[in-house]
Amino acid sequence: MMSFHEERETDGGLSYAEWFDRVEASRDHIGKLINSPGEQIAFFSSTSHALNSVADMLPLNQGDEVVVTDLEFPSNAFPWVRLQKRGIRVAWARSHKGILNPADVEKTLGDRTRAIAISHVCYYNGFRADLESIAEIGRKHGVAVVVDAMQSIGALQIDVGKLNLDFVASNSYKWLLGPFGVAMLYCRDDWVTKLEAASVGWYSVKDIWSREIEKFELATGARRFEVGHPYFAGILGLDAAVEFLLQIGPERIERRVLSLTRKIREGLGLYDNVRILSPTEGISGITLLKIDGKDPRFVVDALRERGIVVFCQSWKNGIGVKVSPHFYNTEDEVDAFVDAVGSLAG
Repeated sequence: MMSFHEERETDGGLSYAEWFDRVEASRDHIGKLINSPGEQIAFFSSTSHALNSVADMLPLNQGDEVVVTDLEFPSNAFPWVRLQKRGIRVAWARSHKGILNPADVEKTLGDRTRAIAISHVCYYNGFRADLESIAEIGRKHGVAVVVDAMQSIGALQIDVGKLNLDFVASNSYKWLLGPFGVAMLYCRDDWVTKLEAASVGWYSVKDIWSREIEKFELATGARRFEVGHPYFAGILGLDAAVEFLLQIGPERIERRVLSLTRKIREGLGLYDNVRILSPTEGISGITLLKIDGKDPRFVVDALRERGIVVFCQSWKNGIGVKVSPHFYNTEDEVDAFVDAVGSLAG
């Protein structure tokens, strides 16, 4: 990212056309992480921006229905709730004790259901949805599956080709290790030409160097959903982060993340007054916990004083402490975290 800014400062716009070529190359590279052709990847400014675009573009009519789970972050709930003003119904798939079973999703579907909006991993308790079963339900009922992968991609494997998912959106600054301000949207190829974007610009068209204004031909891939100048530096930063992850290997990363998570949960399980609020089913890289009698905000501050970075997570039923190790964390760091929580609990 710094190299791009330095290049722009040094030569002005002399490399302008080359920057666009780099963006297109980045699509192919980023697509490898999820087993997608690059042309099925579109760039947005945030996960919310991407999911709002999907909600706006899906061919929904008054009386149609979208199923949304109650484990969603607002980014994958508000865009659908907003559609109620257009006469689109929202049906809520309810979780039980933080767990969302595929059967609970399927029984929520009706004759007018057109889409399922679901997070791969719940942002607050770390529950990992069974995407394979959800995707199968979507195919069985002819319903689009819209996945918020913000809390999983980069840590857990997602093979959009194998799962036959319709849409997957994620920002780059969490598990992907990328910058703020750029998000990716995977759009399955058969949806690309069926969707009509609410906005169109010079970057949406097949020939971005044409200045024809009386007619236009949209790009054949997901770039047709992008309107103006891409965020060059951010996309190149995301591309570099993805290259790093691919060098290590998605399978190795997932195995490592889940191993560290299990080590954390086993260690914390030794303390009677430490409660793990994350469900044991559908494990991911996120663990939500609480120390009886201790304000989670105090716990977070006390751990940070010891150089341990965790997060104070608010959710609909209260507040807890969220810990999320990545592949680069060590077993010694996990032991230090568990010991520190134990000393605070004691």
